[in-house]
Amino acid sequence: MRKYTLASTKARNDVDLRQFSKFIEETVHEFMPEAMVEVEQNYYTVSPIPQKGIAVRIGRKLCSNKAMGKHCVKIPKLFYGINIDVKETKNEKQKRNGGHF
Repeated sequence: MRKYTLASTKARNDVDLRQFSKFIEETVHEFMPEAMVEVEQNYYTVSPIPQKGIAVRIGRKLCSNKAMGKHCVKIPKLFYGINIDVKETKNEKQKRNGGHF
């Protein structure tokens, strides 16, 4: 799963992404039809993690939206993403030995 937050720190406080949820979901599904997309107030998530080229195409299309595009940063970039893991239960955690697992 990958989490995307607005790149503009000012926009993160001012913009509720839920008002763009339909556009975000449609855009992601255009490039990743089977993806699961969840839109929250300050971020959205995509699972599985999109390949870099697909993520760039999604971001460019989201920037093309007139209302969302005004929050793009200089390059135009609307979101930055980080990988997040689904919470593991205590029984599912792997025991780590050394620096590799």
